[in-house]
Order: sequence, then C-alpha cells, then structure tokens
Amino acid sequence: MTEQHTILGRLPAEVRDSLTARSAEIWTFIYNYIEEHHYADCADEDFTEEVRSRFDISYRTVASHLRRMRRAGLLQAWEGITGRGQSSPYTSLFFGIPPSRIMRYTLPGQKPPRELYRRTKKG
Repeated sequence: MTEQHTILGRLPAEVRDSLTARSAEIWTFIYNYIEEHHYADCADEDFTEEVRSRFDISYRTVASHLRRMRRAGLLQAWEGITGRGQSSPYTSLFFGIPPSRIMRYTLPGQKPPRELYRRTKKG
C-alpha cells in the first residue's frame, strides 16, 4: 500500500496544489486499489461499488477521477472493446445499451488483462 504523500509526490506541482483533500484521499484509494488488483475500469462492478460506497460519489465521478489521474500521469489508459452482455448494469440502466468500448486503467508500465471479468451474482 502506497502512502498518500508518496503518490502525491509523483504529481506535477500544479496538479498537486490544485487537489482538494478529498480528491487526494480518493486518488490514493484508487491508486492502491489498482496497485493491488492490477487494473480498474468502470465496467468492473466490484471496483465502482467499492469506490462509490466508500466515498459516496456517483459512477460518473469515479470515471472522472480515473481520467484526471491519467492526465496527471498516475495511471495509464488502455481502450478495450466489450461484447454484448459484458457491460455493467449501470451503463445499461442509464443508456439502455451496453458499451462497446471501455477504458481500463493500470499503473504506468503495466499491461491490463485482456479479458473483461464481470462479477457473478451469488444466489
């Protein structure tokens, strides 16, 4: 688990100085999640639910933090294509159709898994 000050130390000064304490906390959590699980994306229900419930933020806000972390150089983004039935139910709920493309985020220098894993419902 990487400490917040170490993560923030990797940011350009203008980005680091513009972050709120709450955003820094969210970025630290996301960074450590990716460090442990090797990737994160918004089609991964386990990831999105963990971030959303921990910080009481929306799905859209989670996606926004991932994009901002990539632009700041903390993450690397990979575009992936999903097949029908592999999307998050949140995407289907909001738009009525599964996404055909997703962005999968890793730490710089790491490659994401090629498959899109989806949590199965336990009954």
